[in-house]
Amino acid sequence: MSGMSDEQISERYKGITIWVEKVADNQYDGIFRWNGRTIKTDPAYTYAFSPPQAIEEAKGVIDTLLELRREGIFVADEDTTAGDQS
Repeated sequence: MSGMSDEQISERYKGITIWVEKVADNQYDGIFRWNGRTIKTDPAYTYAFSPPQAIEEAKGVIDTLLELRREGIFVADEDTTAGDQS
């Protein structure tokens, strides 16, 4: 656990706690819980270079999920098959 507490950064955003996971040197991932699921916000191509950047990227994902909810599109809270692929 040495040094791990230095990387344990979190922030509340729109009622959701975002925390940061250090993946490797200079690679961080923003994580939050949504509908009972843990969501990691790392894109397929890169991680954030700093904890604050990881939090900002997670905020963008949260904003997208909230916008989808406002439009009546809900992210499944269980593992389900994708029925609508429009």
